[in-house]
Amino acid sequence: MEVEPIIDAIQHAKEMSDLSALLREWRDVSGLSHLVYHAVDVPISDRPNPVLLLTYDQTWVKRYFEQDYFSLDPVVLSGSKGFVP
Repeated sequence: MEVEPIIDAIQHAKEMSDLSALLREWRDVSGLSHLVYHAVDVPISDRPNPVLLLTYDQTWVKRYFEQDYFSLDPVVLSGSKGFVP
């Protein structure tokens, strides 16, 4: 699957539900088990981590937050240095 059309679709999404649907579709088409879209800096929002969309089970998401795995996750740490999805 080409990444450019996905990035374009992300940029043109109007609602969070559009992004959630896109994430699930990309997961299904790619054959991956799970995907995450995490935007840490959204100019129109003053909240930290304003966009976090996941395809993981809610039980795992709850544990991830409770254990503060954000501070250890190598994907999160690497992604925080990037500029594009």
